[in-house]
Amino acid sequence: MDGKVPDNGKLIRALIFGASFLQSHILHFYHLAALDYVDAVGALGELYPFVPRYEGDYRISGKANAELVNHYVTALDIRRKCHEMLAIFGGRMPHEVGIVPGGVTEKPTEDKITNFLWRLNEIRNFVDNVYIPDVLAVAKSYDDYFGIGAGCKRLLSYGGFDLPNGKLFKSGIISPDFKVEPFAKENITEDVKHSWYADCDSGKNPAQGETKPDLAKKRAYSFLKSPRYKGKVCEVGPLSRMVGNYVQGDAKTKKLVDSVLKELGEGVGDLFSVFGPARRQSLGG
Repeated sequence: MDGKVPDNGKLIRALIFGASFLQSHILHFYHLAALDYVDAVGALGELYPFVPRYEGDYRISGKANAELVNHYVTALDIRRKCHEMLAIFGGRMPHEVGIVPGGVTEKPTEDKITNFLWRLNEIRNFVDNVYIPDVLAVAKSYDDYFGIGAGCKRLLSYGGFDLPNGKLFKSGIISPDFKVEPFAKENITEDVKHSWYADCDSGKNPAQGETKPDLAKKRAYSFLKSPRYKGKVCEVGPLSRMVGNYVQGDAKTKKLVDSVLKELGEGVGDLFSVFGPARRQSLGG
């Protein structure tokens, strides 16, 4: 049992989670996804670790491409500062050890708050003036990608960032036409149709599920169970959290999302695409 978490405990937990989100989103865009769109070899030559590589559809060239490659390198240092920021209250990164039942292990001293804040200010400056403009530049160069990669179009958000005045991210199930229904954990089930488990375990809530291996099962290929909500596949993650807030009327989220969609000339339905999750990452989802 987590017990009652005091307000300071909730705030410090949010700082730990927030630092982890920042480093993860910067990692996702710059160090995992960007090299599919940014020609590092064209800017730097055949320099390790950018070779060997799969050749891609590189549409950005010249000075803009060189700047993006430079930002890739800068982002490594920014990620390091996110790690340091998390470690101030979380003890280490990765696999922080600061969150415990009932709260956290660290107290908010003036020194810790100052060390956290000066790193955060630099990271915020990078996000506002480098990261988001880079995401928009790539999105504009690959605008046809808004028409592919839609996924299941059914989103699930568990909510997130438990603050003294409520959760920052709202929970809910969002349908393809952006209608929302309340989230209820009892509606989660696990499917084992393609898992090495006996079929008697299929369609049950995790609390009632059984785990009976069936290694001879035909068409099975995994030991993982497939989660479902009311029997349907749902997407979770940054897109789900941001759209969940958007359709439930969170003013800050709506302002951010609408401003990006307006600049790109896209509609809300285009969030179901290759660039939907990428842009939500850039907006802090």
